[in-house]
Amino acid sequence: MKYSPTIIFLLFIADIIIIFVFGIPQYRGFSQAFWNFKVKKAEVENFQNNFQYLQEIKQKLTEKKEEVAKIDTILPDSHHSNQAQIVYFLEKTAKDNGCLISKLSVEAPKPFKQNVLEPSNQIPIYQRDLSIEMMASYKSFVNFLKQVEKSAIFIVPQSIQINTSSTEHILSINLKGRIFLYKK
Repeated sequence: MKYSPTIIFLLFIADIIIIFVFGIPQYRGFSQAFWNFKVKKAEVENFQNNFQYLQEIKQKLTEKKEEVAKIDTILPDSHHSNQAQIVYFLEKTAKDNGCLISKLSVEAPKPFKQNVLEPSNQIPIYQRDLSIEMMASYKSFVNFLKQVEKSAIFIVPQSIQINTSSTEHILSINLKGRIFLYKK
């Protein structure tokens, strides 16, 4: 049995069409599924490594339970900014920027009165008045204000009084502000 060259050519073209229509999309789908499998496998391995690392840390913390309890009592509550947190933050920020605080006072928290129509939806926001007297150069004071502005503690300046001191390029600064807190 002899086949004509046109039949062979048509069968060859049909094979190529079948490969492009059915084979290549299936291959692409398989390739994508294989790639997704590799990515998921890497994610699972990373998760297992992180989980193992956290288990080791947990074991170390349980071995040193007394030391951790002491640290917990020293650290202030992060949800309720207390006076020690505020004073520490302001003094550290001033020191880091080359400012010298001579007097710092933070009043007790007072409820912040909001003008809201429905009193049942009011969020419990408290305010603390703040007064700082410091000595600093202009550049140091500006850097101090920038760092305070970027902090998580929400401080709104009320007034700033700047006087020159007897020392050249050093300013005597009196800053009054208000700190807003959210308490649950």
